[in-house]
Amino acid sequence: MYKLIFLISFLITGNMDGQTINSNITGEYYLQGVMETASGFQINPDSTFQFFFSQGALDRTGKGKWEEKDGYLILNSKDKPALDFALLNSKKIENDSFTVRVIEPNQALLRYVDVYFKVDGKGKHGTTDSDGLVSFPGKAPEELIIMFQFCPEKHSLFKLENKDHNYYEFRFKPWVFDIFLDNFKLKYNGNVLIGGNPVMEGGEFKYVKN
Repeated sequence: MYKLIFLISFLITGNMDGQTINSNITGEYYLQGVMETASGFQINPDSTFQFFFSQGALDRTGKGKWEEKDGYLILNSKDKPALDFALLNSKKIENDSFTVRVIEPNQALLRYVDVYFKVDGKGKHGTTDSDGLVSFPGKAPEELIIMFQFCPEKHSLFKLENKDHNYYEFRFKPWVFDIFLDNFKLKYNGNVLIGGNPVMEGGEFKYVKN
C-alpha cells in the first residue's frame, strides 16, 4: 500500500521545474532489517520528500524539502508547532482534586496521554483512563506538561494562570501524529541511505532504494 502511495506521489510531483537535481538520488528508499516495522523515504525530483513509519496500529508521516550536501541528504519540514494539544476550557469544580480531561472523537486514543507537573516541589505523573480522565489529590499546579504516548517526542507545556480552577479540558491538535524533521541527515551511498530514523531511537539504519 505504501509503495503504491509513494509511486502516485512520485508521478504527481515529478517535474523538474528547471532545477538541477542528481537524478540518481531520487526514488523510494525502504527500511531494512527491523522486524514488524515498515518505514521509508520518497525523495522527489522537485526537492520535496515524504516519510512514513508503520508499526502495528501506529502510522506516522512527514514531509518537507531536501537538499544534497557533501554526500548527505538534509531533510527539513516546516517549523514544528509549539503545542500539540489545545486547551479548550477550565473551571472550578467542587472537590479537593485536580483533574485533566482529554476530548477526542477517536476513543481508542484517550487512554494514552501522560500528564506531568510539580506541586510544592514534588513531581507528579498520571495517565488518562479510557474516558480521557486523570485526577490528582490536592491543588492545581502552576504549569503542566502533556505528552501523547504514541508520539513521545512531543511535549506540550501549559501555564495554568487561573489559580482557582482545578478542572482542565484539552484536545489533540490535527498534526499530533505528524513528523517534523529539522536538519535530519542521511548519508547517501549508491542506492542506500544510512542514518537515523525520525521515530525510532538509537542505532544506524539502512534504507535501500526500491
